[in-house]
Amino acid sequence: MDVREYIESGILEQYVLCEASDQERREVDCLSKIYPEIKAALSQCEEDFESLSRKNAVAPPRDLKSTIMAELQKHSPEAQKEPSATLLAEKSNNIPKKSTWPVIWAAAASLSLIIAFWQYLQMEKMQVALEEFEEGRDQLLANNEYLRGEVEFLTEDVQQTFDPTYAKIVLDPTEGREGVSISMIWQPETGKVKINLAPLPELPEDRQYQLWVWKEGVPKDMGILPKEFSDVYLSDKLAAEGDAFAITIEPLGGLPDPSLDQIAFYGKV
Repeated sequence: MDVREYIESGILEQYVLCEASDQERREVDCLSKIYPEIKAALSQCEEDFESLSRKNAVAPPRDLKSTIMAELQKHSPEAQKEPSATLLAEKSNNIPKKSTWPVIWAAAASLSLIIAFWQYLQMEKMQVALEEFEEGRDQLLANNEYLRGEVEFLTEDVQQTFDPTYAKIVLDPTEGREGVSISMIWQPETGKVKINLAPLPELPEDRQYQLWVWKEGVPKDMGILPKEFSDVYLSDKLAAEGDAFAITIEPLGGLPDPSLDQIAFYGKV
């Protein structure tokens, strides 16, 4: 089981929010007892949501209590009392008093509506905060994946730099050409070629650099180099053998054979 993938699936958040099914809840309960990582992530998730609730908690309106008390007072039996003369008249005529229960129920209903509306506003704010939290979490996960890829790429570059199976080649600018030397590495066993494009001078829109490998004076196309690229580039073609590499300036899209008068950089293996 991929514990990390399970943790990042969102099931723990659903568990804490009581949105998971019964089967999913039983699964989380079981796995959290088996895997310490899941138990720790579940505890952290609960703490995060509790912290989020406290952070976004909104105090009830100051006048809520007075509103409730006024509503109760309005419908209290004392407020419904009639003048004593009327009471005496009702008593003398044996007219029974009206029940106050409907009034109390109406007051309770009014209070319920006030409280329900306030709770609705609270839930709306919590939902917005939860969406912001999930968006931030997704962004952090995406950034984490990007950084992990960058670390793996840099680690691979370092390993190749010190790997004796890779040949380190320097392509110097030819006579009359501007620019600094270009570094590249080549692994004859696999034919892989990596070249640093950052130092290459910018070309006109209708021109493009093209990489070549020479073997006993015969050139072989290693592909055109991307114009919008300023990093270490892995050639899409392989060079199983060769004794020199060169970069020429060709029309956009490249040519099947190199323009020998347009060799910009050249280096022997």
